[in-house]
Amino acid sequence: MERPWLILRRVLDVVPPGLHADAEEHAVDAEAEEQHAGVEEAEEHDVAAEDAAAQAQHAAVAEAEEDAAIEAQIQLEESVVNVNTDEVASVLAHAAMDAFAPDFTITIARPPWVSSLFARLHSHPDPARPDMYPYIIATGRFCLLVHFAIAPSYGTNFDQEPDHSHLVVVRHFLRDDDGAEIDACAVHIPERPFDDFFNLPALSNIESVGLVCNQETGHFQIAEFIVTTGAPQAVVVLYTTGVWYGNMYVNPLLAWDRHRDWVPHGTVTINSTVFWFDLSWGIISCDLAQPDLLQVLNFHRLPPGRVLRAGAGALPDIHCRRCIAVSENLVRYVEIILSPHGHGAATVNMWYRDMEDNPWRWVMNYTESFEDIWDHESYDLTGLPPNPPMLVGVSPVNSNVVYFSLNQRLFGVNVPEHTVVDCEQYDPLNRPGPDDEPVTSRYLITWNLDADGVTCSKCQCTDLIA
Repeated sequence: MERPWLILRRVLDVVPPGLHADAEEHAVDAEAEEQHAGVEEAEEHDVAAEDAAAQAQHAAVAEAEEDAAIEAQIQLEESVVNVNTDEVASVLAHAAMDAFAPDFTITIARPPWVSSLFARLHSHPDPARPDMYPYIIATGRFCLLVHFAIAPSYGTNFDQEPDHSHLVVVRHFLRDDDGAEIDACAVHIPERPFDDFFNLPALSNIESVGLVCNQETGHFQIAEFIVTTGAPQAVVVLYTTGVWYGNMYVNPLLAWDRHRDWVPHGTVTINSTVFWFDLSWGIISCDLAQPDLLQVLNFHRLPPGRVLRAGAGALPDIHCRRCIAVSENLVRYVEIILSPHGHGAATVNMWYRDMEDNPWRWVMNYTESFEDIWDHESYDLTGLPPNPPMLVGVSPVNSNVVYFSLNQRLFGVNVPEHTVVDCEQYDPLNRPGPDDEPVTSRYLITWNLDADGVTCSKCQCTDLIA
């Protein structure tokens, strides 16, 4: 079994329907049904022609596949429980919860199926006005960072509504008493005090917030990057062990374009370094493990030719073709590049940045044509049309595998090999927009359950560029 990881819905479901529905029923039965489908259809049409030995062989194969799926599901669920850093602390945290009403419940499904986190009403900071669309901002080694607004509230920016924004860390994952579900506890982050010196809101933008987890200590940090266009300094507001504080840094964007707005689109983290990114321009990084006086903000432009014009960061569909992710412990930039003027097929392209060996260079992993993917027999089996899909993300344990969405299907492709490795239909997501809004990294997020000891595979690297 490959190192365990999940694809999570970023928007939580507020009232879980059928809390005691077994997660295995969702993930294992769905897989088993697909695996049985071909066998059952063949039996229905050819039963008269098959002898008893052939039928027995089919049944044995199907049973073995189902047993393997169940075993993989159990291992994946155990991986979620094993993220806890302190078993005693987790048990005590659950003992303090209402046994009949856990703060959160998570249903586990193997990728490409989507796992879901359910929030009980009492887990909301203001249960009287609960947010029906709480949002997973970031995933960490042993916890999830969730944002709750005060209803009615939509969007990502809370500069004008500082009292409507609340952060909750979800951690301490344990099976319930009957073992059918995995519950988790809410750690409510205290409100950020208004500081006249920094003049900061409670939360500026949820896409500017990063999460750092220290596996050895079990402590976490929350870090929001805030910058005003043209300002000589930028601010990182930090939450550490119960205290909010702010650090000021030289604004690294001034050296590139002092008049360009920074448009936040999300964050990723490697060890103690947070990467805040603007998908139209580049990445800002900071290693929070360094002493405060030694910390600096570094700006890394997107690969040559991939920076968009100023103002393009506000495009509503920018997540459909671009994403930044961590895979095999390296930052990856992925882009679907459409062919100009409709000549030729679109391509999927990946670069990575090695922040230790070569932090100032992008290395190209691969560039592959969708025509080669569409022509492969594995794509024919999906029944999908040969159309450019939406970009969803990258497997955190295998950088060759990129996930896309098209026609209500989520499918993973081993890009260098042009093969579809899995494909499933996804259920409607809980979100304020229309159901046909593209599914991208804005609505799905990966969670690496085994981030320790991840090694980098660089065998696909083809070029070194500035």
